[in-house]
This record gives sequence, C-alpha cells and structure tokens, in this order.
Amino acid sequence: MKRLLFVDNSVGDHYDASRPFPDSCFPMPFHRVNFFAGDPVPDLAEFTHIISTGCTRSVCQPEPWMEKLEDLLREALERDRSLLGICFSHQALAKVLGGAGCVRQRPAPEMGWVEQTVIRDDPLFGKAGDRLWGLEAHFDEVTTSLPPEKATIIMRSDTCQVEAFRVNGKNAWGVQGHFEETPENGKQMLETLAAEKPELRPYMQNLDSPRDSGYWQTLFRRFCDLD
Repeated sequence: MKRLLFVDNSVGDHYDASRPFPDSCFPMPFHRVNFFAGDPVPDLAEFTHIISTGCTRSVCQPEPWMEKLEDLLREALERDRSLLGICFSHQALAKVLGGAGCVRQRPAPEMGWVEQTVIRDDPLFGKAGDRLWGLEAHFDEVTTSLPPEKATIIMRSDTCQVEAFRVNGKNAWGVQGHFEETPENGKQMLETLAAEKPELRPYMQNLDSPRDSGYWQTLFRRFCDLD
C-alpha cells in the first residue's frame, strides 16, 4: 500500500511551504513532519513516497535541524523510496549526493516565472526539448559539479544550469522551481517579499504577467503513480 511522507520545511516566517498542499490533494495516506519544529525522523519503512518542500533558510548556512533532513534523504535513497525534493530540498539532496560543493550561493537571485528546458527524456518532466514555465524563488543553486555517476541533470534554464536532476537508478528527483505554486499565490508571495526587500524587485521576472505552464498536476500525478 502506498503511503506518503510530507516533509514541511517551513520555519515560521512569511513562507508557508505546506500551503499549496492541503490534505485533500494527496491521493494516498500521508503523514506530515517538520524538523525545524522538532519532529523526529520517522521510520521510512512505513512510507513509499516522500515529498520535501522548499524553505527560506539556506543549505549553504547549515543549521542543526537540517541534519535530520539530510539523514532522511540519505535513508530514502538507500531504501529506494520515491522521492521529490523541491527548491531547498533539491539543494539538500544534491549536497547528500556530492557534498557541500554541489550547492552555492548564486551571484544574483533567480525569481519570477522562468522558461525551463527539458534536456533528457524523463518520466516526471517529459520529453527532451519540452519547455516548461514555472515560478522560481531562490538565492542558492545546485552546481554542475553534481557527480555524473550519481545524478543526471534533467532540466535547465538560461539563468540556472540545474533546474532539475534525477538520482541515477532511483525514482528520486530534485527540482529547483516551485511548480506547486499557482501564478496568483506566487505573485502574492513575491510581492510580499518585494515589499520587505525592495532591492529584490529588479530580479523578479514576469512579475506583472506571470506565465505558468500549470505543470504541477501532471508532475504530482506522475510522481504519485510511481511504484
């Protein structure tokens, strides 16, 4: 029987990572944890699928609670669980695979709605050459030093070389963008951020006219359909 572990990496600030994931959206039994809040790492023998969210903290500035997330990601790979890491968790998964050098602070943030190109056929992201628009909001990024014997880059954009990757031989992916966010919610999130930090507004692409492929439902369905 399929069962999902949902790892909410919210830290109590303006970004609620769990908001796009109401209980009604999950097509299988699920359990939520938040390691920042002090939850223990659960027994992964009870789960077949794992989704781990974004976060406003940085993988490049480790905090003790992040060790629990990295332990979970490492064990998920060992147990061959279906795994999807979003944004911060995409970066944490890269760190687990190749060390701290696989993640770096960007010279400038990537924000707003960005066109991304699938560069290899993939069961989640589609065919090579497909182009997907989705929300980006990150200050760090996975580098191309991601070990090729451990992971394969699946998607990139003009402003980020690793928008998604798959762990070789596993049903495990990291994706940088927030496909789970609707244009309306994403715009509200970025407007809130711009009000707090006006210096970020020039980096926000297509903020006034978000272009979004609406790909989340396809991505989520394909992930949940995995054995």
